[in-house]
Amino acid sequence: MSFSSELQSGASQLWESLEHHRFVVDMASGELPLDTFAFYIDQNLLYLPEYARAIAAGITVSRDDAELGWFTDAVRNIVEVEIPENQELRRLVTQLGGKQHPHHNVMAPATLAYTSYLIATAQRSDPLGILALILPCAWSYGDIARARMADCVPHPVYSEWLRFFATDEYDDVVRQLRNDLDIAAQDASDKRRREVADIFLTGIRLESAFWDMAYTTQHWPDLAA
Repeated sequence: MSFSSELQSGASQLWESLEHHRFVVDMASGELPLDTFAFYIDQNLLYLPEYARAIAAGITVSRDDAELGWFTDAVRNIVEVEIPENQELRRLVTQLGGKQHPHHNVMAPATLAYTSYLIATAQRSDPLGILALILPCAWSYGDIARARMADCVPHPVYSEWLRFFATDEYDDVVRQLRNDLDIAAQDASDKRRREVADIFLTGIRLESAFWDMAYTTQHWPDLAA
C-alpha cells in the first residue's frame, strides 16, 4: 500500500463522512438553497488564495527541480483553474438569485481556522509535510464529486461543480499530488511519517468543519446575517 493510501485508510471513517455530508448530498439532489451555496463559494474564494500560499511555501524548501515542479504546478492549478472556476460559479449563482452574506468578504470562523493552520504549518514544514497538508482538500473533493455524480440531478450550478471535480483532468491533478507525496515519503523515518499522518488527519478534520460551516452558513456571531 502506498503511503498516501495509508494516510487515507487511517482516517477512513471521517473521509467517508465527507462524501455523505448533507451539503454535498443536498447539492446533488438540487435541494441546497442558493444562498447557502453562495456562502460556501464566497468562503472558498477567501480560502483558495491562502491555500495557494501554503503550497507556494513548498517552492522555498524544494530540494531539487522535481520538487520545485510539484509545487509550481500545484500553485498554477489553483490560480489559473480553481479560482476562476469558483468565480464563474459565484457569477452563475448570483444570476440565479443566490444572495451573498452581508459580510461575505470576511473569513468565517472555520475558514480562518483552516487557513491559519495551512499557513502556520507550511511555514515550518518540509516538502513531505506540505504535500500532506494540501492533499486532503484536493483529494477529498475528487472523491466527493465522484461519489455524488451517480445521484446528481441536472442543475445549472451544482451539476457543474460536481462535473468539474469528477473529471479525468482533475483526477490527474490528485494522482500527481499523491505520487509526489509517495516519492517524498520514501526516505522519511517512521517518526516523520507519524507526524505527517497527524497533519493529514488534521486537514481532513478541517475539511469537515468547513463543510459544516458552509451548510449552516455559520459566521461570527456579531456578523450574523
